[in-house]
Amino acid sequence: MSVRDTATASQDVEVKALLETPGVEAYFIPVSAFPPPENELLRLRIFVRSLTAAIAAEWKLSSEVFLQFNQFHLADAGSRLRDHAREWRPALGLAADPQGPAPTIWSKEEFEQLDPGQKLRPLCHKVFRITAASEVRRGARDLMLDVGAVLEFMVPEGSDKFLDNSQRLILPQIKERVFQGFPFHVPRLGKKNLTAETAGQISAWLCGAEVYLAETVEDGGLVLISLRPLRPFLARLGVQVQSGQVQSAPVQAAPAQSMGTPVTTR
Repeated sequence: MSVRDTATASQDVEVKALLETPGVEAYFIPVSAFPPPENELLRLRIFVRSLTAAIAAEWKLSSEVFLQFNQFHLADAGSRLRDHAREWRPALGLAADPQGPAPTIWSKEEFEQLDPGQKLRPLCHKVFRITAASEVRRGARDLMLDVGAVLEFMVPEGSDKFLDNSQRLILPQIKERVFQGFPFHVPRLGKKNLTAETAGQISAWLCGAEVYLAETVEDGGLVLISLRPLRPFLARLGVQVQSGQVQSAPVQAAPAQSMGTPVTTR
């Protein structure tokens, strides 16, 4: 695809500014559903691929890519992972919100207070880390960017501190042993973490990463965070950044049995 075609596709992607303070920028890219319609998904993938490639080249960053297990009931996500398992070499770990609450086993009271048809809260957020080479990790992200599964941390090339930093950040807040035994723990951030009050903490929450990109079903789109200015990259792609509000949009979860049914977000 030509540079002109890339810019044209990216221009059609809606990007909202959530937070712009010294040292931290955050943006939100809403989607109409998980997975999005084909044309919307194509534009989104081109935008993400073009933006992250430009950032990686200019800032000398590589990507740590994780896939959120809770989203694998949508479309053919589970089949894609199985088909590429030998190439991607996935390793199972846990993601958690650095602001809490920490994952816990369901209590007796939670079962007793359930209304008919009501679902229990997610027990935890398991993730698969793509442990293959950097080029393969980016390919996995591109292929899985549609069902709300992708977490990407862009870290300095050659750095091996991200997982250690993440473990030190997340593990102390987890009290139940069943969730402590995973080989790695990483942060999982969304719009609710992005406020003027938390801006000073975001760098620590990124654990050495300089850019964070995540699909979040709770928010109905993608959250993009950077510790360096992103507007020049967005401008090169022809993106007109809109102002946005830091608030989560309620999202209706798709029933597990309805394989391929999109989760509508707006």
